[in-house]
Amino acid sequence: MDELSEWTDERLAGLGFEEAQARLEAVVAELEAGKLPLERSLALFGLGLRLRDHCRKLLTAAETALEKLVERPDGGVAIEESEAPQ
Repeated sequence: MDELSEWTDERLAGLGFEEAQARLEAVVAELEAGKLPLERSLALFGLGLRLRDHCRKLLTAAETALEKLVERPDGGVAIEESEAPQ
């Protein structure tokens, strides 16, 4: 696992879903393996929470994008245009 101090908000924000999920899985595996000093366990747990939140944010954004997709009469898919408020 990379040094925990290297996980800045900017670095975390630059991760795609798959990479963030893989990092989260690595954090969980290291925590589950045990035999870690308390300070490292707490730091890993904190990083895990941040990664979880980042994954949720990305999934919510993807879900929102999918909800905007609509089927066209010809069977294709289009992005629903939102109407301007009047």
